[in-house]
Amino acid sequence: MHEAVGLLGSDTPALPDEVELLFDRIQVTDAQIANRMCPVRLPNGRAQVWVLPEHAHDDQARALVLALSQYGLPLAEPSRQIVSAARLGELNRGLRRDNAAFTSMARAASTPKHVLVSLIDDLIGWALKSDASDIHLTIGSTRRFADVAFTINGGCVRPEPFAQLSTQIVHELLSVCWMTVQGGNGAVFDLTCEQQGRFERVIDGDVIALRWASLVVQGGVSVCWRLLNRACWHEPPSLHTLGYEASQYRRLLRATEGHGGLVVFAGLVGSGKSTSLAALMKLIPASRKIITLEDPVEYVISHALQCAVSGFAADAAASQLASKLKTIKRSAAHDVLIGELRDDLGAQAVVDLVLAGTNVYTTVHASSALQILTRLSSTLIGVPESLLAMPGFVKLLVYQVLLKQLCPMCALDATQWLQTDDALPGTPNASQDAKRSWLSQLAEITGCDWRTWRFRRPAGCDDCRHPDDAQSIGYRSRLLVAEMLEPASEPAFYTTLAGVPLWPEVAKWQRLAGDADSPLIGYRPVVQVAADCLVSGQLDARDYVLRFAPKLAEVS
Repeated sequence: MHEAVGLLGSDTPALPDEVELLFDRIQVTDAQIANRMCPVRLPNGRAQVWVLPEHAHDDQARALVLALSQYGLPLAEPSRQIVSAARLGELNRGLRRDNAAFTSMARAASTPKHVLVSLIDDLIGWALKSDASDIHLTIGSTRRFADVAFTINGGCVRPEPFAQLSTQIVHELLSVCWMTVQGGNGAVFDLTCEQQGRFERVIDGDVIALRWASLVVQGGVSVCWRLLNRACWHEPPSLHTLGYEASQYRRLLRATEGHGGLVVFAGLVGSGKSTSLAALMKLIPASRKIITLEDPVEYVISHALQCAVSGFAADAAASQLASKLKTIKRSAAHDVLIGELRDDLGAQAVVDLVLAGTNVYTTVHASSALQILTRLSSTLIGVPESLLAMPGFVKLLVYQVLLKQLCPMCALDATQWLQTDDALPGTPNASQDAKRSWLSQLAEITGCDWRTWRFRRPAGCDDCRHPDDAQSIGYRSRLLVAEMLEPASEPAFYTTLAGVPLWPEVAKWQRLAGDADSPLIGYRPVVQVAADCLVSGQLDARDYVLRFAPKLAEVS
């Protein structure tokens, strides 16, 4: 009897609630094998064996196919269908015909642990394959299915293989996964409170670290797993490869020289701050003593002493952080990295270290390089304004964003794009006249010739096409765009801030950023740097508008 083995993705199986289990029909007990393979009747009436990849060629799978044939059931092609642990787990749960919503998530786990562990690895494996930065698992007591999403290139993607995971099985999955969390608050996964921690999985022989953060929402909980993935425990990338301009690269190198000074990277969550900072630390000579204090350690810096702050209970974490900071100040370090500046405890450490002649590197959440100054001087952190205006205290302020980079193999030039039916941002209008008018307006705003611009090809090509992520088709990777402020290179910085409140002056600089009237002659805001990427054909003009000129997206 000839039979083929199907592959999930090339031969997509039916959904678990569309098929019928056939264990009783062929008089085979399901007690021992149901978590590895199941005989099913498909919606078209044909029979098939659904099986996990590692058991696809087992004798038991072949025997099930033979049993289906002997009982006169017409076989599907292929007769054995490889499925994910998610599909097999849902099938075993008996959801195939049950359309009732879940009323409780407090039931005892009924899915075998090894199936749940396999599903956890499937989720992480899919995220790694797709270069996702986060996995989002949202469950609610009134929802039949969980919401499973992945952050890819800054947007949420909901792949089909995980679209039919029930609320109950994801609840069980999270409960099993929480058992491996380190430094977490709470002995068990709790639907009623926010929980944080870290855990690790070994995927294809590589240790993958993930940061867990759960948020209680209306009727349920949303858990975010941040992947510290391939970078974790490995060397950070070269600063050259990240995408900084040549002049920016020189500024970063200057920031590592000398003794005493603060270097701050800012950006939104997932903007690559930690990656850039680790790459910068890698350039510091081995003759200098480097200490890092991180939560968690994301990259290995080969010649640094790296310390991890574990535990998320506020009192315990603060006590541990205070102890380490006190010790670091007495460790005669030349360079100290503090992963993120969050409060006055970290601010006091920064002040003490910088004034003692130590170079300090850290990150904050801010919306521009200038806004780093107001963030540092805010009541939450509390670095004195007088110190921020003191020559030498601040060495370099960096703000960066990650944008979608066009696929160089298939991107359309402006003339080709005008011939397409692609609509303008914020409107269904796709006429050539409307497009030309829109391009002219954007060209006037950016000061660039729109004829050099390129646009995403919706169909993509073999280099950028992804079967489970339509939003990423037409893009190759992400593009780093950064702005920098180096006070020592700005004559007006210290003279303007001397003896005056910091906030009004920073607001004035922000309004004039990039203009000829700006007193900051070397400061190019990120919006101007992104315009350079338009000219070089790396950035779609529509993505530029959505990020830097949203009012133009309202044109009708």
